[in-house]
Amino acid sequence: MPVMSVEVAAAAFVFYFVLLLKSRKDKKKRKTWVRKFLEKGSVHGNLLVEELRLDGAGFINFLRMSTSDFEILLRMVAPKISRKNTKYRKAITPDIRLAITLRYFASGDSFTSLMYTFRISKQTISTVVPEVCEALISALKGYIKPLSLWIPATEDSRIRWVRPQMERSTLYCIGAVDGKHVQMQASKSSGSLFFNYKGTHSIVFMACVNADYQFIYADVGCQGRISDGGVFKYTSLHEKLEQIWLRLPPEQPLAEGRIPVPYLFVGDDAFALSRYLLKSFPGNLERSTPERIFNYRLCRARRIVENAFGILSSKFSVFLKPIGLHPGKQKQEGL
Repeated sequence: MPVMSVEVAAAAFVFYFVLLLKSRKDKKKRKTWVRKFLEKGSVHGNLLVEELRLDGAGFINFLRMSTSDFEILLRMVAPKISRKNTKYRKAITPDIRLAITLRYFASGDSFTSLMYTFRISKQTISTVVPEVCEALISALKGYIKPLSLWIPATEDSRIRWVRPQMERSTLYCIGAVDGKHVQMQASKSSGSLFFNYKGTHSIVFMACVNADYQFIYADVGCQGRISDGGVFKYTSLHEKLEQIWLRLPPEQPLAEGRIPVPYLFVGDDAFALSRYLLKSFPGNLERSTPERIFNYRLCRARRIVENAFGILSSKFSVFLKPIGLHPGKQKQEGL
């Protein structure tokens, strides 16, 4: 096979480089600064939100929020999401920015679909949504209690606090723990990092829910390939329970017994049995056995977290569809 000389190789490289430069110059120049139907995006967005405000039911269906709650939330985040007008264009108003983000949560639509709804480019929407999410987290984090303030300080108030869970399960149950796989599109070079047992890519939303369907703890961002039990071991809740930092009520006998029973969390078979987390007996059990009755009572308490995930997904459809964002942004947006 003949060997190419250095001169020929250099000439070929120069020729290729010239063609590359020429091809870049021959690219089509941008015809317009803004696409025609996007020129009046701010006007269209303001008109859409104002019309929906006159229709209360339509506003709730569109943004999953009443007009009064929307105004309260807008006052909280407006200073952080407001932008100044320039000589080239007017800035998108804070209420439109908030409406775009809430509509994204409510529908789970792509940024392209939202572009045709609000007449704002998808490139702009891709920056608006994370900015508003950061503002929402900053404005609402004061309403979230830290782990150390979960449980009331006095013994009597702690017993009253846990009473609703006990009525459903005949156990001293603090809350039900479970994980939800939030489906996502596989990112580049992720491999099997987020590939779960369901055959999809996801991040895990680990939560603890009390008897009133309130999320008293949440952890977001772990890779989908890890089981729920493995995810729970990496949470701050597990760490504080292991180190006995949480003020759990002392052991007490049940209504019809004398043996002291501890206050516990409940979970499914994916979690490990421990002194603070209870799970059902494994295998197929015979009817009318104490183990079978115990499993039934435990499942009555554990189904609360499953129902809470269902309510959350029906309220915000973004949890029902694959999310086409990088996992870091998904965690940032509070999913």
